[in-house]
Amino acid sequence: KNFELRMEPLNSLGVIFIIRDTSDMKRFQKALVMERERLWVTLESISEGVITTDMEGRITLINRHAETISSTPAEQAMGRLISDILDIVMSKGPSFSEIVTQIVCGNSVDIGRYNPKLTRPDGNVLDLYCSGSPIFDPNFNILGAVFVINDITHRRKIEEEILNMKKIESIGLLAGGIAHDFNNFLTGILGNISLARLYAQKGKDFDEKLKAAEKASIQAQTLTRQF
Repeated sequence: KNFELRMEPLNSLGVIFIIRDTSDMKRFQKALVMERERLWVTLESISEGVITTDMEGRITLINRHAETISSTPAEQAMGRLISDILDIVMSKGPSFSEIVTQIVCGNSVDIGRYNPKLTRPDGNVLDLYCSGSPIFDPNFNILGAVFVINDITHRRKIEEEILNMKKIESIGLLAGGIAHDFNNFLTGILGNISLARLYAQKGKDFDEKLKAAEKASIQAQTLTRQF
């Protein structure tokens, strides 16, 4: 059992002792501390950046992954405006500061749909996917906001490379189809030239012309193979 003992003077009559059983309160406090520790371990273990703010947008919590993304240690981030440590620019839609205001007013926002980019202090630009939601107390009063941030720069580069490969493949198929059809025409031309040369009288000028046309057609065939 845990007890709290308090003494209070009772004028000139003496002292009054007040004893209170604090066992339940101690157990609750211990459980609360353990729950907070479990929550913090979870936030430190996940591969997403998590930042919480108060109603003014000032940072109250930042996990290790969010520190890495923002290049800002927790001791430098705590108490600062989230827009100060996250230099995020949207390719479309509202500004990041306007989005923070929307969230602390009670609206969840899928920030990723605005194609946000983060410029870090070292000048590197990251592609982000992030979202923000208000934090409510048990009575549904808004306490602040929570932001979940993912660095998708590497994934975007892979997607762009795959897209470029598909474009190259499409161009290759198109070129191959054109070359195949063109080669069929050249085959017909070469065949007719060969027949014409067989029927041509030797020593005549037009045999030389046919020979030159045949040579040009063979060169064109070589070109189509390169396609």
